[in-house]
Amino acid sequence: MWLVFMALFCIHLVYGNSLPKWLFLTSRYLPTIVIFTYVFVTEPNHPHFTALLSIGILLAVLADVSFNHFNDRYFFTYSTSLLAHLAFYFATLMMLHNPPTLWLSILIASVGVIIYLLLLPKLASYKFITAIYFIVSIFLLWSSGEYWLEINAMPALLTFIGILFFVSFNTLQSIVRVTGTRTALLDKMLTVCFFTFQGLLVLSIHTL
Repeated sequence: MWLVFMALFCIHLVYGNSLPKWLFLTSRYLPTIVIFTYVFVTEPNHPHFTALLSIGILLAVLADVSFNHFNDRYFFTYSTSLLAHLAFYFATLMMLHNPPTLWLSILIASVGVIIYLLLLPKLASYKFITAIYFIVSIFLLWSSGEYWLEINAMPALLTFIGILFFVSFNTLQSIVRVTGTRTALLDKMLTVCFFTFQGLLVLSIHTL
Protein backbone atom coordinates (compact mmCIF):
# COMPACT_ATOMS: atom_id res chain seq x y z
CA MET A 1 0.00 0.00 0.00
CA TRP A 2 2.70 2.49 0.98
CA LEU A 3 4.66 1.79 -2.21
CA VAL A 4 1.59 2.76 -4.27
CA PHE A 5 1.06 5.82 -2.11
CA MET A 6 4.68 6.97 -2.47
CA ALA A 7 4.82 6.24 -6.21
CA LEU A 8 1.72 8.33 -6.90
CA PHE A 9 3.00 11.08 -4.61
CA CYS A 10 6.31 11.25 -6.51
CA ILE A 11 4.54 11.32 -9.89
CA HIS A 12 2.27 14.14 -8.75
CA LEU A 13 5.08 16.11 -7.10
CA VAL A 14 7.44 15.94 -10.07
CA TYR A 15 4.98 16.44 -12.94
CA GLY A 16 2.01 18.19 -11.26
CA ASN A 17 -0.05 20.36 -13.59
CA SER A 18 1.82 19.12 -16.67
CA LEU A 19 0.08 15.76 -16.31
CA PRO A 20 -2.98 14.93 -18.44
CA LYS A 21 -6.09 15.71 -16.42
CA TRP A 22 -7.02 12.04 -15.87
CA LEU A 23 -3.53 11.26 -14.58
CA PHE A 24 -3.48 14.41 -12.46
CA LEU A 25 -6.73 13.38 -10.77
CA THR A 26 -5.60 9.76 -10.42
CA SER A 27 -2.22 10.57 -8.90
CA ARG A 28 -3.73 13.13 -6.51
CA TYR A 29 -6.79 11.28 -5.22
CA LEU A 30 -6.14 7.56 -5.74
CA PRO A 31 -3.74 7.54 -2.74
CA THR A 32 -6.66 8.60 -0.53
CA ILE A 33 -8.70 5.64 -1.75
CA VAL A 34 -5.71 3.36 -1.14
CA ILE A 35 -5.19 4.47 2.46
CA PHE A 36 -8.93 4.43 3.18
CA THR A 37 -9.04 0.83 1.98
CA TYR A 38 -6.19 0.06 4.34
CA VAL A 39 -8.00 1.70 7.27
CA PHE A 40 -11.24 -0.13 6.63
CA VAL A 41 -9.69 -3.60 6.33
CA THR A 42 -7.90 -3.26 9.68
CA GLU A 43 -9.49 -3.40 13.12
CA PRO A 44 -8.54 -0.18 14.94
CA ASN A 45 -7.92 -0.16 18.69
CA HIS A 46 -9.77 3.14 19.02
CA PRO A 47 -12.68 3.05 16.54
CA HIS A 48 -14.10 6.49 17.41
CA PHE A 49 -10.70 8.14 17.03
CA THR A 50 -10.19 6.31 13.74
CA ALA A 51 -13.64 7.26 12.47
CA LEU A 52 -13.18 10.95 13.21
CA LEU A 53 -9.73 11.05 11.62
CA SER A 54 -11.09 9.25 8.55
CA ILE A 55 -14.00 11.70 8.28
CA GLY A 56 -11.55 14.59 8.61
CA ILE A 57 -9.33 13.24 5.83
CA LEU A 58 -12.33 12.70 3.55
CA LEU A 59 -13.61 16.25 4.19
CA ALA A 60 -10.15 17.69 3.57
CA VAL A 61 -9.92 15.86 0.25
CA LEU A 62 -13.39 17.11 -0.77
CA ALA A 63 -12.26 20.65 0.08
CA ASP A 64 -9.16 20.14 -2.07
CA VAL A 65 -11.27 18.93 -5.01
CA SER A 66 -13.46 22.02 -4.69
CA PHE A 67 -10.43 24.32 -4.34
CA ASN A 68 -8.66 22.95 -7.42
CA HIS A 69 -11.56 22.32 -9.77
CA PHE A 70 -14.50 24.54 -8.70
CA ASN A 71 -13.12 28.02 -8.08
CA ASP A 72 -16.59 29.49 -7.71
CA ARG A 73 -17.48 27.21 -4.79
CA TYR A 74 -15.59 29.13 -2.14
CA PHE A 75 -18.21 28.67 0.59
CA PHE A 76 -18.26 24.89 0.03
CA THR A 77 -14.46 24.73 0.10
CA TYR A 78 -14.25 26.83 3.26
CA SER A 79 -17.04 25.08 5.17
CA THR A 80 -15.81 21.59 4.23
CA SER A 81 -12.29 22.48 5.31
CA LEU A 82 -13.62 23.89 8.58
CA LEU A 83 -15.57 20.67 9.24
CA ALA A 84 -12.36 18.70 8.61
CA HIS A 85 -10.64 20.81 11.29
CA LEU A 86 -13.46 20.09 13.71
CA ALA A 87 -13.36 16.35 13.02
CA PHE A 88 -9.62 16.26 13.75
CA TYR A 89 -10.11 18.47 16.81
CA PHE A 90 -12.72 16.21 18.39
CA ALA A 91 -10.68 13.11 17.50
CA THR A 92 -7.70 14.37 19.48
CA LEU A 93 -9.78 16.03 22.20
CA MET A 94 -11.46 12.74 23.10
CA MET A 95 -8.01 11.23 23.78
CA LEU A 96 -7.17 13.82 26.45
CA HIS A 97 -7.55 13.30 30.18
CA ASN A 98 -5.22 15.81 31.82
CA PRO A 99 -5.65 19.59 32.35
CA PRO A 100 -4.35 21.89 29.58
CA THR A 101 -0.63 22.67 29.45
CA LEU A 102 -0.33 26.42 29.96
CA TRP A 103 2.88 27.04 27.99
CA LEU A 104 1.61 25.10 24.97
CA SER A 105 -1.69 26.99 24.95
CA ILE A 106 0.08 30.37 25.12
CA LEU A 107 2.64 29.40 22.46
CA ILE A 108 0.11 28.15 19.90
CA ALA A 109 -2.30 31.04 20.48
CA SER A 110 0.52 33.60 20.18
CA VAL A 111 1.86 32.13 16.93
CA GLY A 112 -1.66 31.99 15.47
CA VAL A 113 -2.38 35.63 16.36
CA ILE A 114 0.98 36.81 14.96
CA ILE A 115 0.44 35.02 11.63
CA TYR A 116 -3.10 36.39 11.37
CA LEU A 117 -1.91 39.94 12.05
CA LEU A 118 0.80 39.58 9.39
CA LEU A 119 -1.81 38.49 6.84
CA LEU A 120 -4.41 41.05 7.96
CA PRO A 121 -3.46 43.88 5.55
CA LYS A 122 -4.09 41.57 2.57
CA LEU A 123 -7.28 39.92 3.78
CA ALA A 124 -9.76 42.61 2.68
CA SER A 125 -13.24 41.02 2.78
CA TYR A 126 -11.80 37.72 4.06
CA LYS A 127 -10.93 39.11 7.54
CA PHE A 128 -13.85 37.57 9.43
CA ILE A 129 -13.82 34.09 7.91
CA THR A 130 -10.02 33.95 8.14
CA ALA A 131 -10.27 34.85 11.83
CA ILE A 132 -12.69 31.94 12.34
CA TYR A 133 -10.29 29.63 10.49
CA PHE A 134 -7.36 30.71 12.68
CA ILE A 135 -9.35 30.26 15.90
CA VAL A 136 -10.36 26.72 14.92
CA SER A 137 -6.80 25.96 13.79
CA ILE A 138 -5.42 27.16 17.14
CA PHE A 139 -7.76 24.83 19.02
CA LEU A 140 -6.85 21.96 16.69
CA LEU A 141 -3.11 22.48 17.10
CA TRP A 142 -3.57 22.78 20.86
CA SER A 143 -5.55 19.53 21.16
CA SER A 144 -3.15 17.57 18.96
CA GLY A 145 -0.17 19.02 20.84
CA GLU A 146 -1.74 18.11 24.17
CA TYR A 147 -2.39 14.61 22.84
CA TRP A 148 1.29 14.23 22.00
CA LEU A 149 2.48 15.60 25.37
CA GLU A 150 0.03 13.44 27.31
CA ILE A 151 0.52 10.14 25.49
CA ASN A 152 4.23 10.72 24.73
CA ALA A 153 4.29 7.93 22.15
CA MET A 154 4.83 7.59 18.40
CA PRO A 155 1.12 7.50 17.38
CA ALA A 156 0.48 10.82 19.13
CA LEU A 157 3.61 12.37 17.61
CA LEU A 158 2.54 11.24 14.12
CA THR A 159 -0.89 12.76 14.73
CA PHE A 160 0.59 16.07 15.86
CA ILE A 161 2.97 16.33 12.89
CA GLY A 162 0.16 15.29 10.54
CA ILE A 163 -2.04 18.05 11.93
CA LEU A 164 0.81 20.56 11.48
CA PHE A 165 1.01 19.61 7.80
CA PHE A 166 -2.79 19.78 7.49
CA VAL A 167 -2.98 23.27 8.99
CA SER A 168 -0.03 24.36 6.81
CA PHE A 169 -1.83 22.96 3.76
CA ASN A 170 -5.00 24.93 4.50
CA THR A 171 -3.06 28.08 5.36
CA LEU A 172 -1.27 27.91 1.99
CA GLN A 173 -4.61 27.44 0.24
CA SER A 174 -5.93 30.50 2.08
CA ILE A 175 -2.90 32.52 0.95
CA VAL A 176 -3.51 31.46 -2.66
CA ARG A 177 -7.18 32.38 -2.36
CA VAL A 178 -6.54 35.79 -0.78
CA THR A 179 -3.58 36.88 -2.92
CA GLY A 180 -4.68 35.26 -6.16
CA THR A 181 -1.09 34.10 -6.66
CA ARG A 182 -0.28 30.47 -7.38
CA THR A 183 3.33 29.69 -8.27
CA ALA A 184 4.98 26.36 -9.12
CA LEU A 185 6.70 26.42 -5.70
CA LEU A 186 3.38 26.93 -3.92
CA ASP A 187 1.86 24.05 -5.89
CA LYS A 188 4.67 21.74 -4.80
CA MET A 189 4.36 22.87 -1.17
CA LEU A 190 0.62 22.19 -1.31
CA THR A 191 1.26 18.75 -2.80
CA VAL A 192 3.80 17.83 -0.11
CA CYS A 193 1.48 18.96 2.69
CA PHE A 194 -1.57 17.27 1.12
CA PHE A 195 0.04 13.84 0.84
CA THR A 196 2.03 14.09 4.06
CA PHE A 197 -0.82 14.88 6.41
CA GLN A 198 -2.88 11.99 5.05
CA GLY A 199 -0.01 9.52 5.30
CA LEU A 200 0.96 10.57 8.83
CA LEU A 201 -2.59 10.46 10.17
CA VAL A 202 -3.15 6.98 8.75
CA LEU A 203 0.18 5.87 10.24
CA SER A 204 -0.93 7.26 13.58
CA ILE A 205 -4.00 5.02 13.41
CA HIS A 206 -1.93 2.01 12.39
CA THR A 207 0.59 2.41 15.22
CA LEU A 208 -1.95 3.23 17.95
